[in-house]
Order: sequence, then C-alpha cells, then structure tokens
Amino acid sequence: MKHIAIIGAGSHTRSSINLLKQHFPDVVFNIYDNSYNSENEEYIYEIKLSGLLKDISEKERIFLSIGDNKKRKEYYEKYKNHIIKDNLFHSTSYLENNTIIGYSNQFFANTYINSYVEIGYNNI
Repeated sequence: MKHIAIIGAGSHTRSSINLLKQHFPDVVFNIYDNSYNSENEEYIYEIKLSGLLKDISEKERIFLSIGDNKKRKEYYEKYKNHIIKDNLFHSTSYLENNTIIGYSNQFFANTYINSYVEIGYNNI
C-alpha cells in the first residue's frame, strides 16, 4: 500500500484532507509537523500525527499542507524530489479551455480559472 506524508498540522491540513482522500482513496496518510509531541496522541480527523519532519520515510511521497506561501516554498525546495506532482482538484472546481497549469497545485471548492490563465507550481 502506498503512503503519503502530509507536512503540516495546521488549519490548512484540515482543509486538505478531504481533497487528498478524493484523489488518493487507497493511500495511507501520515501527518508530520515539527510541533509534534510524542507524549500526546493527536489526530486530525482520523489521521494520526506521526512525528517530526525528520521522521518522514524515504518511501513516502510528500504532500505540503502549509498555507504560508514562504514556508510552503521553503519546504518544496527541501523535499522537491518526493513531492506529489499531481494537481489536486475539488469536484466543484472548474478550469476553462486554454489554461496552462504547472504541477503540485491545490484547487479547492468552487475554484474558477478563466481561459488563458497560466499557473505555475506549488500553489493553493
């Protein structure tokens, strides 16, 4: 079974979990955050907080669940060889024709992207 390491345990993670489950229904998710405290058993929805960032396995693909643009870019550069390259689209998002999209982007509910828009990578 495949595993995905979710980096971040903040409010953006709560928004991301349903999107992740929609795209990866048969995957085991683990959440890693540097605020992890092994003395407390913490969950975000039903996904257990598994450890610190240094605890991520080399076998896990990584999903950045960080709302802060600067930190997301920093972590992207650090983990770019293991980052999920899929673009994740909520079922209610819509992209018009002639849109150019990079990779590792997250499109949440009711996102509407006009024609001739160009989006890079690692955006929310």
